[in-house]
This record gives sequence, C-alpha cells and structure tokens, in this order.
Amino acid sequence: MTKKSPDAAAIASKLKHEGIVALYHFTSIENLPGIADAQALCSKQDLEDMGKWPPPQPGGNDVSLDLDRKANNWDKVSFNFTTCTPMAYGVRQEKHLCFFVVSILVAEREGVTFTNTNAAAGNQDRAVGIDGLNLVNFDAIRSDPRPGDKDGWHRPVQAEVLVPGRISLTDVTEVVFVSQASMEEGVRLWGGRPHPSFRVEERFFANYPRAARPNINFPFLQRVVLTDDIVGKENASALRNHKTRFSRRQSDRITAVLSLKALTGTEGVARWDPPGIVAKEQFETFGGYNWWPHIPMSKLPDGPCTIEIWLSDVRWSKIEFRVTE
Repeated sequence: MTKKSPDAAAIASKLKHEGIVALYHFTSIENLPGIADAQALCSKQDLEDMGKWPPPQPGGNDVSLDLDRKANNWDKVSFNFTTCTPMAYGVRQEKHLCFFVVSILVAEREGVTFTNTNAAAGNQDRAVGIDGLNLVNFDAIRSDPRPGDKDGWHRPVQAEVLVPGRISLTDVTEVVFVSQASMEEGVRLWGGRPHPSFRVEERFFANYPRAARPNINFPFLQRVVLTDDIVGKENASALRNHKTRFSRRQSDRITAVLSLKALTGTEGVARWDPPGIVAKEQFETFGGYNWWPHIPMSKLPDGPCTIEIWLSDVRWSKIEFRVTE
C-alpha cells in the first residue's frame, strides 16, 4: 500500500486553497500500448528495470534525459499543474500527444518532490513535501499564458510534481485527446485492455485555453471515415457511415474522407497497405480542410488492409479494413 507523506494534510489543504483539482501528464499516444500492458504510468527507472526502456517515443531528447538522470528525476513520474506549459507546447509540434488526468491524491504520497520550474532545468528549486509545494507560483499557473514573460510566467508555469515509482491507472480519472480521430487511434493502440475514461477536449491542447475559441498551433486530424461513396468537393463534408468491410461486387474504390486542421505548408500523407500506395496533399494556408484520398479496389488484395494518415511527419491514424469478393 502506498504510504502518505507526513505533510499529506498540509499538501491537500494547500492544493485545495490554490484551486488545483487534478494533475496532468502528457505523452505520445504511441506509448499507450506499454501503459495499457503495465496498467500504470511508470517512471523511466521502472521501465528500465522491466527491460522496457526506451518506450516507442520517450519524452525529451538525449540532453534532457541525461539531465533527468543527474537531477534525480529518473525514478519518478512527472506531472504538471496545468495542461498549458511550454514543455507541452514544444512537444506537440513533433508528436501526437494525449493527456492523463490524475487525482491530486498522488501528490500526498511519501517522497513526492515539487519543483518551482522544469525539473530538468539547472536553475530550479525543489523540495519534498509541503516545503516543495510552497515553492510553486500558483498565481502564474492560474494566469493566462504570457510566453514572452520568462520570469513571471514561462519559468513558474513549468512547475512539476515528481512522484516516485509508478501511478496505477486507478488513480487516472481520464485520458484526453485533441479530436475524435485522435481518440479512435488511442482506442486502437490501447487494444482490448481496461482503460480509464477517454474523452475529447481541444482546450487541453490550446495556446490560450480560456479563449472563446481554442487556438491550436499544430496540424491535427479531426475525423476520418472510410466509404465506398464517390466523394468530391461538393459532398466531402456530408455525413456518412464509416465502413470497415468492402466488397468488390459492390464497389470499385475506397475513399478516406478526412477532416483536418493544417498550418501553412502542412503535408498530408495517406498510405494504403498493402500495396504501399501513397497519396500526398499540400495544404497552403492555415485553416480547416476536407481531403478525400482514394484507391481503386483493383489495387488492393483480398483480406486485411490498412490506411495510415500522417500530417507533417506525425502519424494521426491507422485504420484496419477488409476487402472481400
């Protein structure tokens, strides 16, 4: 059984006073199969001990991982007090992320360390228990983003909660995705194993979460539907049912109807396997788009097939379907 910190009551009182209702851990959805297998969020040391380090997409780079070892972060799982941090901002340009929302009760555990900024930074303050929590600038965490304000927002909003060992999924209240297509990919990667509630919420991924309309600064796939309808510009936005079985007797093509958000110059790639046929599309300006890459049924074999959707070198979806006579 997990032991509580001697400061547990003081930590709980402080978090309640500051309006903190959850902690947040972001990761690439490519890591979901490993989390599903472990039924836990594991520290890097824990993964190493199990022979499962590195995961498919470890957080950080060689420099930050080396700093994590030197800063005594390796045996701890990291959480933030908010989803809107410079750390997540940089990573979501390069990886397909989701957020694990975790009960604040994990902050009351014995040995939990709190930092006043990025836990791998050289100029941080840290301490265990209530002394560490008192280092955190909660006014900055509650404020609207001010990316140019290095000392007043950028540094303090990166404050971290470092929990030793692993976090069971029983402490995870939900996993949050940026879109329906992202959540469906999460479900596929997780497999049939038990999981917390999955939910879509764009604000978790927005530059300014409290703005009237979330401002998201990376390309992402919103929805994808496979169909044997004939699709063109005039009907691409029409509602249609998603199909995963296609008969050559009834259809001569399969179309993936995509709804997406793009930045200027985003490249979309749709890859049909087998036989590895690729369709590409360049999106010239920022905004929402429909795209409908298709493939003749004659190019596909009977049996199981897949299509993968990539936006600017990040995979957003892999859909399995079957072709029959």
